[in-house]
Amino acid sequence: MHPIEGRIVVLAKHEDKVYYCNTRFIFAKEFSGTLQSQFTQCRVVSYDKASATLVLKYELGRVLSREDYLANSGANRDIFGLLAVKSIVLRSPLKLREPNVSSSKREPGDTSFANWPTRTVVVEFQNKPSALDSTSPKQLSHSGMLKVKITDLEFDDGAISYSTDLKSIGRNIEVRIINPFSRKEYDSIKPYFAKQLGQKMVVINYRIKYTAEEVIEVHAESADLDRINDSLIEKVVDYAIDDSMSKIALDKMAVVEDVFKDILPDKLDLKSLMEKIASESKTKHHQHLQFLAENQDQSLVKLKMTGKPVSFLFALATGKARYIVWETYNTEEATYIWRIGLAEDFSKAMQIIEDDIIEMRNSRKRAYRKDNRDNPDFTIIEHQYGLPGNGFDKWRAAFEVFVL
Repeated sequence: MHPIEGRIVVLAKHEDKVYYCNTRFIFAKEFSGTLQSQFTQCRVVSYDKASATLVLKYELGRVLSREDYLANSGANRDIFGLLAVKSIVLRSPLKLREPNVSSSKREPGDTSFANWPTRTVVVEFQNKPSALDSTSPKQLSHSGMLKVKITDLEFDDGAISYSTDLKSIGRNIEVRIINPFSRKEYDSIKPYFAKQLGQKMVVINYRIKYTAEEVIEVHAESADLDRINDSLIEKVVDYAIDDSMSKIALDKMAVVEDVFKDILPDKLDLKSLMEKIASESKTKHHQHLQFLAENQDQSLVKLKMTGKPVSFLFALATGKARYIVWETYNTEEATYIWRIGLAEDFSKAMQIIEDDIIEMRNSRKRAYRKDNRDNPDFTIIEHQYGLPGNGFDKWRAAFEVFVL
C-alpha cells in the first residue's frame, strides 16, 4: 500500500487547471471526472508510479473554502513534495446506470474527450442517502489552543512544527505553522528566539478534522510565530553570537567556524561573521579585526580563536612569506605578528606559535617579548587608542611595513 492511499485530498479548479496541493496542478485535459464545485473533497484510492496517475474518489462532506484547500495542502505537502502527478482520475462513489442509447458510438481509436458522444446518465442509489452517508467514516472536527514552550518547537525549512498527544480526541497530532523564514539550522538556537520575542511560550490555534480511524487534516496558526521574520532572525543570530562570545573560555586554539557551527545559519560566511563579532560597538579593535579577516588566507589555515582573553589567530600570505597575527577582542593589548619563511615547515612553525600563545596567556607576555626582542621574524604593534579610529591608520602603516 502506498503511503498516500486513504489520504484526504482537496481539489481546486481554476480556469483550465486542477490544483491538488498548494500551487501544484495538472491541466484539465489530464483530469478525468467531474468537479461540481470550486473545491472538492476526495480520498486517495491509489497511485500508479509508472504513469504518475492519482486515482481519487469523492468524499462526502460540507462545502469547502479556499482556507480548507490551503490547510489540506499543508497536511499533504510531505507526500506531494516527493510524488510526480501527471494525471488524476476522480471516481464517483455512486453507482451509475446508463440507459440504452441508440445514438452513435465512439469511433475506434478516437480517444479525445471532445469527440465522445453526449450521454444521458441516470443516477441510481444503492441505498437511501442516509444509509449511503453511513458507509463513510463519520467525520468529526475539533478546535483548540495550545501554549507551547519555544524550546519544544521544531524548526524546519519553511515551517515550525510541534507534536503532542491530544487527550480530547485520544490522538497524537503534529501542527505545522508555515513560515517562509524558518530554517532547520535555527533549531539549535531556539532559546535565543525566546529572548528576542520576549516570551518563553507561544500560542498556537488549531482545527482538526478526523474520524474514528485517522486524523484527516490539521490546520494551525500562531500570531506569535508569525512575528519571526528576517529582521527578527538577524537579531537572534546577533544575540546568539554575542552570548557565545561572552562565554568563551577556551584553553586551546579552536577553529572559529567550529566554535559557532551550532548557532550560525549556513548562509553566514566567515566575513559576515567577523563583521558581526567585530562591530564598532563591541570592540576597540573592530577595524583591525575586520582588516585581518578580509586578508585571512583560509587555504593556509582556518581562522582560529582562543579565550582568556578572547582573541583570534589569523594567517596571511604574500609572495615572500607567510604570517601569523594574534589580535585580542575585548582587551587593550598589542598585536603580535610572526613571519614564517616560504621554505619553513608551516605546520610545525604554526604549532610552536600556538603553544607560545597559550603560555603567554599565563602572564608571560613580557618575558616572551624580551626573549624575542632581536628576532627579525617577530614584532608587536601597540594600539594608539587616543588617535581617531583607535589609531587604526597608524597601526595599519606599521603592519604593512613588517608584512609587505
